[in-house]
Amino acid sequence: MLFKSLKKDSKYIEGKNKPSSWWARKILRIEHDIETKGMDNFRGLNTGLNTSFSDSEILDVKSIISKKKLFFYNLINKLFIKEINNQNLNLTKTYFNNYFDLLKKNYLESERCKLLIEKYNLKQTSEFGCIKKIKINNQDVSTSAIEMINKIDIINEHTDLSKVKTYCEIGGGFGLNVQLLVNNFPNIKKILYIDIYPVIYYGTEYLRKYFKECVIDYATTKNLKEITFSENNDLEIICIPNWEIQKVNVEIDHFHNSHSFVEMSDEIVENYINFLKDRKTKTYSLVLYPDKGNDKFEPIQIENIRNKLEIKKELDLENVVQTDQYSNDKLLISN
Repeated sequence: MLFKSLKKDSKYIEGKNKPSSWWARKILRIEHDIETKGMDNFRGLNTGLNTSFSDSEILDVKSIISKKKLFFYNLINKLFIKEINNQNLNLTKTYFNNYFDLLKKNYLESERCKLLIEKYNLKQTSEFGCIKKIKINNQDVSTSAIEMINKIDIINEHTDLSKVKTYCEIGGGFGLNVQLLVNNFPNIKKILYIDIYPVIYYGTEYLRKYFKECVIDYATTKNLKEITFSENNDLEIICIPNWEIQKVNVEIDHFHNSHSFVEMSDEIVENYINFLKDRKTKTYSLVLYPDKGNDKFEPIQIENIRNKLEIKKELDLENVVQTDQYSNDKLLISN
């Protein structure tokens, strides 16, 4: 079983391949979520700590607190505040429903949203229990897919993705970006998707649902001395944990990262930059938090990334719908 293999081997990872301190705190809890809740509804309500890389929502704090805290929470709730807590939870649900009704209205009225849905294939982007979705042109589309294809469209204006065959993404979340690329750029045939454990498990299984045997997972790559693409024109999506990158022997046409570089230490980022340079990466796109409003943004580190990858172009990304959650990001891009 893929998850058991990843979990077992992750215990032996040392040095630069260890997750950042920010992620290390979450791993045990996400493992518990996978083992107890599975993936069927991981994009829904109260599904655990995957909110940091998926589009799920937390309305009930019980779904994310530790077992020890949950014991005391349930005790206090039962003895003293059960009625108040239930009222608070119902009120939170009402606020969320009202908020999302307004959000859907904004998407449905957005000319940019209509253009993107007509231009791109966004089918099958609202499964796995996704609650953030709209129905347009008789199909359900996740709002995350709309915002992501918006970024892809802007990147494509500055780096012609129609000429890309080999694509690498580090920190791909649950795989939605790769899904959108494969569905809309048939020329992209060879994809290397790298993420930390246990996020790589979500991404692998998500992509496997749609691309079946085209997905090559860690159960296969762990037994290889070298990870390469086949010399053909068949679709291949190689999904590996970050500790496998030194086995990779491919050349990369385009590399993409969204948000995760600014959550890593300088040492980890340096390791990835060296990896990309060694694989003769031709073009890059990096989506970053804006300068203000996020305590994860590290401007000195970003300047280092820009210089080392020789990226000169920086753009402000305007989202389809402006919310506190979807604040405008920055885009660093080479062409």
